[in-house]
Amino acid sequence: MSIFGALKDQAVAASARALVNRKIASFGEVTTLHIDSGRRIIRVEVRLKGEVTPVVVEALSYELARDGGRAFVTPGGIRASREWLEIILNEYVAGHKFEVPPAVAGCL
Repeated sequence: MSIFGALKDQAVAASARALVNRKIASFGEVTTLHIDSGRRIIRVEVRLKGEVTPVVVEALSYELARDGGRAFVTPGGIRASREWLEIILNEYVAGHKFEVPPAVAGCL
């Protein structure tokens, strides 16, 4: 990956982390979010309330699509550091599309 690509991924990850943190503030905080747009992998570390150690979640692939000026991401298989969470995420998140802000989607 080029230096430009790596910098772009870092900028998008910072924006995405802030967005996700607003959504999950009642139960946790994303401490690390890494996007590798070349390999289409997203890795997130989350400190959940009541957990002693961070939870690590990886989307092993993702697809982007645009529809009517809106952007969507569809995660592929998901791996998590907690078995129960991995099962839930693969059931309810993997394979489902989620709208993302255009500024984030434009760089993924």
